[in-house]
Amino acid sequence: MALLCGLLTISMVVTCMAQDNGPYPAAPIPDAQPYVSAQDYGIQPGMDLRKVGEWFDCTDALQKALDEAGRGMVFIPAGQYRVTRPLKLKAGQTLCGSGTYSTMITSNDPGNVLELVGIGGPMTVVRDMTITAPIGGNWECTGILLRGGNGIVLENLWVAGWRHAIQVFDSTDVWLNNIVFELNRYGIHLEREGDSKYGLMNVRVHNCYGYQNQRSNILIRKGYQDSVDQCWSTGCPETVRLIDCESCGVSNCYGNRAGPRWDYGIIAEGCNALSLTGNVFDMLKTAIMLDRCKMVTVQGNSARDSAGTALANSRLSGMLLEDSSHLAILGNMVQGYGLSAEGGPHPAIYLMPSCDEIESMGNQVWGTGPNGSVG
Repeated sequence: MALLCGLLTISMVVTCMAQDNGPYPAAPIPDAQPYVSAQDYGIQPGMDLRKVGEWFDCTDALQKALDEAGRGMVFIPAGQYRVTRPLKLKAGQTLCGSGTYSTMITSNDPGNVLELVGIGGPMTVVRDMTITAPIGGNWECTGILLRGGNGIVLENLWVAGWRHAIQVFDSTDVWLNNIVFELNRYGIHLEREGDSKYGLMNVRVHNCYGYQNQRSNILIRKGYQDSVDQCWSTGCPETVRLIDCESCGVSNCYGNRAGPRWDYGIIAEGCNALSLTGNVFDMLKTAIMLDRCKMVTVQGNSARDSAGTALANSRLSGMLLEDSSHLAILGNMVQGYGLSAEGGPHPAIYLMPSCDEIESMGNQVWGTGPNGSVG
């Protein structure tokens, strides 16, 4: 929460010319393509000094800019802007700030901040800004909502203080890239609500970072051919959870523990044809857990529980595989599990008797207790 407060304080002193974008590439002023500046529609950043404690309401001005821009770009200069109802984008639009540390949109009113609903056709983009709740959080709302669309890019964003940072329902060909989502109850939530397995397809979550989200970090429910790669999680109970997914992949991700809680890296439930490769997890209760899954490749992952004895952190083992079949467990490295003195067995890689058709080759376990092998 201190970090969120700091962000809000910093936002009060940035100027419209600020281009310091921290680790993110600076957003170019859009002079090479048609655009409208929301400033021309009367948006005012910050607080109304005539009314103590009250922010300017920029909703009407921002929405008018979006309505009149057609398929062009709407540029929001540096500053912090308050909205009181959801901003709605159209297909083919680009909503562009001047940088994640420069342009900030906030709301303490019920409702989401940005909504992209039923959008298809030309690429639609939201980029280079922060979507933040006020101090204390807005726990009933979503920062960015996508529903029933395709061809959408969200990139170079910071989303903090919401019930859900980003929700995507029944959408295809979506790219979430270079996004920080922190201090939310839920991070990124992808879900298919309809009957067709193609309803949530080709969604890529790439190079995103979750920090201290209270519950799930990245959740995919009923996804098809979706992927999570090069994402990080710190202080979140789960790095990635997959439920009833098919032909999805999680690769090159990293997660570590959230304080005293016992946490998980990847949880897959009722999934088919998954690829879990090259992930690294540190000091978690269980790095990878499969439950009721089929045709899963678990290859080249690393799990390390360096605090296993002190925290009894190894009750469920480095990898726990249950009620699953046709699994390939290849070339994984597991260190430090199996150290708990509270009974067992707690092998580093635990294949429960309910699993069958397992290929296990080239796995390495070391620094483990008496039950530290493949069980």
